Amino acid sequence: MNSVSPQPLSLHALRWLLFLAVASSFYLNLWAVPLFDLDEGAFSEATREMFERGDFISTYLDGQPRYDKPILIYWLQALSVALFGVNEFAFRLPSALAGTGWVLAVLFFLRRVRDERTGL
Repeated sequence: MNSVSPQPLSLHALRWLLFLAVASSFYLNLWAVPLFDLDEGAFSEATREMFERGDFISTYLDGQPRYDKPILIYWLQALSVALFGVNEFAFRLPSALAGTGWVLAVLFFLRRVRDERTGL
């Protein structure tokens, strides 16, 4: 009787699986669901108020100063809103890109200290 032993997935297949996992986790339906989380709404509203005030240095939420969070996320959201308009996709895109960056950082780190298969 001939038995066929399973072959490990090729690196090419693993790359595609990683791509599909990231795409489906971070990018699928970014625009489909309204803003629902307390933080998601607060960050988005503070970014919207930046445009309303014309002040991209200080952040405000409901007219009150909001200095407890780093400014970079607001700037990235503002850039996204400038490119795509005021919508859920624009507010969520910077976080999705940051998540993708972390996945790539872990992949490259593990490839460097171990090997590509471990990184994937």
